[in-house]
Amino acid sequence: MNEGFYLKLAERIRKRREELRLTQADLADRAGVTRSSVANIETGRQAVLLHQFVGLARALDLRWDQLMPDVDGEAPSGAHRPLPEGVRAFVASVVSPVRRGKRKA
Repeated sequence: MNEGFYLKLAERIRKRREELRLTQADLADRAGVTRSSVANIETGRQAVLLHQFVGLARALDLRWDQLMPDVDGEAPSGAHRPLPEGVRAFVASVVSPVRRGKRKA
């Protein structure tokens, strides 16, 4: 992924946090990250690990695919195109253990 991807993700996280009227500290507590991580993620300075991404989506009351910016470099139009089946299966295989609380340390 490139810097543009993280900047788009940062904006989506910040906008949703503000919609929910959460502080960065509130979001950090809900997502299981530090407030400074939220600040860095929201400015695109910090890449997001997959388990953090899932935690942020949950904390923002979104599915992971609702939080994901368009990977083609276009601004999201509100409705996301479905991921290709191979990508969807891969992401589901990674996210499922996290949802069940069986994430490896």
